[in-house]
Amino acid sequence: MEANQLAFTVGYEGKVLSGLIRELSAAKVQTVVDVRERAQSRKPGFSKAGLGAALAGSGIDYVHLPQLGSPTGIRREYRRTRDLRTFRARYSAYASTQSTALAALAGLLRVRRAALLCFEDDWDSCHRQVLCSRLQRRGFSFRHL
Repeated sequence: MEANQLAFTVGYEGKVLSGLIRELSAAKVQTVVDVRERAQSRKPGFSKAGLGAALAGSGIDYVHLPQLGSPTGIRREYRRTRDLRTFRARYSAYASTQSTALAALAGLLRVRRAALLCFEDDWDSCHRQVLCSRLQRRGFSFRHL
């Protein structure tokens, strides 16, 4: 995949695993990039091992980039205040320190049809929005599934 081609984001909030996999398959996603700090979930099938196995069973690769997840302190503060502007600013400052992980993600997006995965369904209130903004400056475009 070359720069300027489409990549995706997806949140699994309110979804079941089989539905998520159908969405990803319909979009012809080859790789799911999990951008949660900790790939754990209370929702059945959405923790790292189970999710990776389910995706593999459908021919979709799984990559976890915990360095691009929103750090616990930033998430806690956002849940407490619901101040989206501060959340984005704090996560953006953090993401500025993750150049190696961002470069790895950009490299993957150049060669694979990929989707960035996190919990929040509304990507605009998720750290994925900040990641996409940074990657758009590198020539990528995104669509939320």
